[in-house]
Amino acid sequence: MFREREIVVRQTKALGRDTFAIEGPGGELLGTARQTLKMSDLVKASRGVEVFDAAMLPLARAVDGAARVLLADGLADVRNAPRAVVRDLAFDPDIAVARPVLQRSPRLDEADLVTVSESRGQEPLRAVAQRPTLGERVTDVLVARGDRQTVHVVAGNAGAQFSGAAYTTLGERARGDAV
Repeated sequence: MFREREIVVRQTKALGRDTFAIEGPGGELLGTARQTLKMSDLVKASRGVEVFDAAMLPLARAVDGAARVLLADGLADVRNAPRAVVRDLAFDPDIAVARPVLQRSPRLDEADLVTVSESRGQEPLRAVAQRPTLGERVTDVLVARGDRQTVHVVAGNAGAQFSGAAYTTLGERARGDAV
């Protein structure tokens, strides 16, 4: 496994203004990445996801919001996407960046989704509520913290698992809901 300090990311004129070389500790070329637009391709081209994770996390944090939106969308459905990059995107304060990975990424586990749901606003909660499947812990937080719209999304999610407490809370909230 490559640690961050063993990976060299350099921008070279030979590769072009927006292209970066990813090198291992011995100077061997591990892959290249075009700044943001092709960053997700490096997952497939590199010798390991950990290489991409270590090398691309600083780059993913350095690019502008529009580039991060493209990166998030590109990585959201990649089953072996680098976890640190995906988590960083999921916790981005810009919902346009966070939404694709919150809705679709298989790399976010239940603990990540609970943390997002406990600490973020309604838009990230709604994005989580739209995932194909939701465990009881996540659903409990969404039902407890979500506004009316978020709770409606959770209640309509066929892949959501509800605890007894969540059903009770839904029932109580539904009594006051005119819809």
